[in-house]
Order: sequence, then C-alpha cells, then structure tokens
Amino acid sequence: MDYRHYWYVDMVPEEIDKDFDFEETMRAIHAEINEMNTVAVELAATIKNNLEELGV
Repeated sequence: MDYRHYWYVDMVPEEIDKDFDFEETMRAIHAEINEMNTVAVELAATIKNNLEELGV
C-alpha cells in the first residue's frame, strides 16, 4: 500500500500493511526529490538564459 497518498488525517488506510517498508519508502521519496531538484535547477538556468537572450 502506498502511504504517500494519505495526506490528510482522516484518510487512514482501512488495514495496516505489515510488509510496508517505511525506510525504503523514505529512501525512494528522497531520491525522487533529489532528481526533481536537479531538473528544477536545470530548468531555472534555461529560463534565465532565455530571458537574457530576450534582453529581459
């Protein structure tokens, strides 16, 4: 069961998955955030360069 979808307190799963690996899930989320941050930095640089080319 993917607990990342339970953003609100009242959205608790009906049953607890005893095989859920919290540490592995946190590692995967951390890796995904790192990848997204890398893409964000690249995108910001592209936008900056494009604006500079436009003279803005």
